[in-house]
Amino acid sequence: MKKFITTVLLIFIFSVFCEARDFKNVDKYARSVKKSSDYRQLAKKLVKPFTQEVDKARAIFVWIAHNIEYDIRKAKKNRKSKITGRNKREIERKRQRIRLKKVQKAYISGKGVCEEYSLLFNEMCKAVGLKSEYIVGYARFSPKEIGKKPNSINHAWNAVKINGSWKLVDVTWAAGIVDLKKSTFTKDFSDFFFLTDPELFILNHYPKNPKWQLLNKRIDKRKFSSFPHIHSIFYKYGVKNFTPRSAFISSKNKKNNVITLQLKNTNNKIGIYSGKKLLKKKYEVSETGKVEVKIPSSIRRNKRIIIGIVKDKNLFPIIEYRGS
Repeated sequence: MKKFITTVLLIFIFSVFCEARDFKNVDKYARSVKKSSDYRQLAKKLVKPFTQEVDKARAIFVWIAHNIEYDIRKAKKNRKSKITGRNKREIERKRQRIRLKKVQKAYISGKGVCEEYSLLFNEMCKAVGLKSEYIVGYARFSPKEIGKKPNSINHAWNAVKINGSWKLVDVTWAAGIVDLKKSTFTKDFSDFFFLTDPELFILNHYPKNPKWQLLNKRIDKRKFSSFPHIHSIFYKYGVKNFTPRSAFISSKNKKNNVITLQLKNTNNKIGIYSGKKLLKKKYEVSETGKVEVKIPSSIRRNKRIIIGIVKDKNLFPIIEYRGS
């Protein structure tokens, strides 16, 4: 029991430590390091000034996000070939060779999709003695996916072990914003996807292997499909928490007719986009960062309910629900 309490206490201290940690010096150094001939040598150079595992992981994470561009053309092709072999060992050897070729190609070209971002992070971590896992699963990209169970693998990310505790990272989503319809990639570094709280990460990342949810209580696909949709501004404005966690809400249900957000930035006004219009009523964020938004009685079944930041009569979406 004493050992258990000590372990929990250490994890808690580490979580608070990471949340308050300032990575400015680490980030500045990582962005200044030029590409070398080999990614393993680069990884060693990136971590040389640091002794803490969290700083080493951060330096690798920031370098990749800063230097690898999302490959729109490859993403649109989306070609997948089945690996065959006489037995599992041979298939695994082939898979590893293919992955290392992809890592090398992405490193040299400076381009890749989620697979390459994650594999490169994995290999660079291993090169400096950090334990890392390459994770595949389903990621939610659109509000149209609300209520739909994940049925295919479409994304990759990582877990990295820091001071004995596994932490989640997504260097692809940290690197910038992808718009496949417009064939654009906009560099826009997001700190949110480094050592992300598993309770927030699970909102749009469902791993193939449930153990990488890193939750005390694992969720199934049905539960995952019921989450509201998270828009990109959610990360920028530092949403710490929100309720309800179910996407389907009703003004008639007193238990979930109020949407509550906890924000880091308190200098904002919150509005509701319902159906096809921005409602007149605006909500002030309290000094503690809390805001409560009441669901209008006019909400109909399956109608979009978007909560967001209001600026110059425009609404920048944070989170999206559906009327039930």
